[in-house]
Amino acid sequence: MRACYRTGISFDFNRRVSDPSGGVVAGAQIAAIEESTNTRYETVTNTDGQYTFPLLLPGTYRLTAEVKGFKQYLQNGIVIGTNTHVGQNITLTVGAMTDSVTITADAAPSIP
Repeated sequence: MRACYRTGISFDFNRRVSDPSGGVVAGAQIAAIEESTNTRYETVTNTDGQYTFPLLLPGTYRLTAEVKGFKQYLQNGIVIGTNTHVGQNITLTVGAMTDSVTITADAAPSIP
């Protein structure tokens, strides 16, 4: 467990990207887009398939993931409040990046 120190106006968003067999996906391009402003934050998964967006402002976000050989992943409506730790595991589906898989949710699960 890691210690997190926040100012009250930010949140931590992280998890893992895998393929359908559960194998990690390194080098996936991950974006968190704040829906009201279209502010885009980007990162890349590490060799363990992990990604993180530290210190983002609260809001409603759209999460995308893409890497060659897999369909684009898209999840809308991730609502985040202040001092929140959110985890969203992503499982990519084999296919072309021009195809997409869209997940609709009211909120992402919080991690205590």
